[in-house]
Amino acid sequence: MSSSRWVTVHPDQAARGHGPFSFRSIGVGKSNNDLNCAPDNLINKIEVIKEKEAQLKEYKRLMKSKKTRITKEINELENILKGTYSKSVFTEKTRAYIKNTFMVRLDIETLKDNMEKACAKISDDANEAYRYFCGICWNQIKKKGRKYG
Repeated sequence: MSSSRWVTVHPDQAARGHGPFSFRSIGVGKSNNDLNCAPDNLINKIEVIKEKEAQLKEYKRLMKSKKTRITKEINELENILKGTYSKSVFTEKTRAYIKNTFMVRLDIETLKDNMEKACAKISDDANEAYRYFCGICWNQIKKKGRKYG
């Protein structure tokens, strides 16, 4: 036998399905699997992607619900302030401050009580009442920190 790297294939062998260049090997992948159907790992990946999409949809729904709840609660605080100062409204900056500073540390009922106390104490200036409200909240946060810290 010669050590030639070339393979000689007789045309009859290829036509009958024998040899490395047979027509029967067309449509078959390297692992000798049929290329007309998806492999199992691809089907599993599709299922995982579908599950992740469903989880993402649910997460977005929950985040929208949370945002709606927070907006409603801030509006309730604003309405308490409006009860004493009819023309007072929260700016976007004030809303963000209440949300990011007080709502993460104190529950909404405590915040409502604090707003009512501030409006009862300071009855002539909405800005002063808001500052008093912030002071009450910060004192409660500090007290809570000492209690648990």
